[in-house]
Amino acid sequence: MPASQLLADPSHLLAALNELVEWSETLDFAYAWVHSAGDTMEAWCALDDAKIRRAVVGVHFGGTEPFALEYFNDAIPGRVRVIEDRGGTFHPKVIVGRCGSKRRAIIGSSNFTPGGFGANTELNVRAARPIEERVGEAVAAPKNASHQQPAQAAASVDARNAQRELG
Repeated sequence: MPASQLLADPSHLLAALNELVEWSETLDFAYAWVHSAGDTMEAWCALDDAKIRRAVVGVHFGGTEPFALEYFNDAIPGRVRVIEDRGGTFHPKVIVGRCGSKRRAIIGSSNFTPGGFGANTELNVRAARPIEERVGEAVAAPKNASHQQPAQAAASVDARNAQRELG
């Protein structure tokens, strides 16, 4: 595998995600928005719950699907932090895989959503060179953000979406 690779096509992004999940012993990720498309999105289905060490998910602007938050709350309790950003917008898009002392990552503009992995025009990079431990630590402790449990955040997102629909 090359040290880094541009991923401009959704099929290449999905293939890179599948390879990363397969290669990794553990996964850390941070995404501004996560959406499973009702548990059917290919990228969502590629995740291996047993490998997710920690995840940080944003709920700003209601872009994260409540089902995804509820799923994380049940499937990987205690390993997901939900961010409701109060000092700007929580905006990361990164997944880091670890295998022994090696790390690989996919970093770019794609949220973990059907648009980010399909319909949108996105640009991501698969990086395979040594990645510093600080990348994982940044995933674990974002600045300027308050934290919620996934179930609380799902209810908040549902309420905000209902308010938006009512006008």
